[in-house]
Amino acid sequence: MNNFKETKNQYKKFKDDFSNNIKDNFGSSIMNEGLDPIAQHLEVLCIQENKIEIETLNIQKILLEAKSILPDLGV
Repeated sequence: MNNFKETKNQYKKFKDDFSNNIKDNFGSSIMNEGLDPIAQHLEVLCIQENKIEIETLNIQKILLEAKSILPDLGV
């Protein structure tokens, strides 16, 4: 399963390829009004995904600590 970082990297390659082939104002408009905002949204999603990963690790750490204190939890 792809994470947002992989998706962002694939999208960046697509966007760069598109950018290298822009020949007119219409192409520039697509870049500025379509592709750039999508790239920004992907960056926000990557940041959120990283925060979720950190919180997940913190929760797992707390759960391990709780299990060490109460080994009968068996979870």
